Amino acid sequence: MKLPAYFSEDGGARASFGEASPEPAGDMFIPAEAGDIGLVLEEYWMGSDDNGLYIAGAIRNSDDDAFDSVRVAFDLLDGQGGAYSAVTTRNDDRIESGDVWDFTIYIPYSEMDKFNSYRLQSVMGVRR
Repeated sequence: MKLPAYFSEDGGARASFGEASPEPAGDMFIPAEAGDIGLVLEEYWMGSDDNGLYIAGAIRNSDDDAFDSVRVAFDLLDGQGGAYSAVTTRNDDRIESGDVWDFTIYIPYSEMDKFNSYRLQSVMGVRR
């Protein structure tokens, strides 16, 4: 059986990792790339289950203050390494100092024909 490009020969999910690309801040969001807001992307990986492919990871609040919302985004890359879409998830539950948010973002089935790998786009947080 020939596996799609996003699976390795042993059947496990694979992906390419890239550097974060800066994204302009929205009205309420502060880009984590600013370096001093206290959100740390501790790890992220690609996996698969009965529901499909996903990107999962953990973000820790290393700041003294809580965040009211946190968002993480990943670019989806085609076979040539070009970004053609993005997937995001957002946590609107308060994340206190020292807390860790575990996230999972499923890659839509509609993207499977183009999808080859992914890279971190941004991590953003909101404080009141």
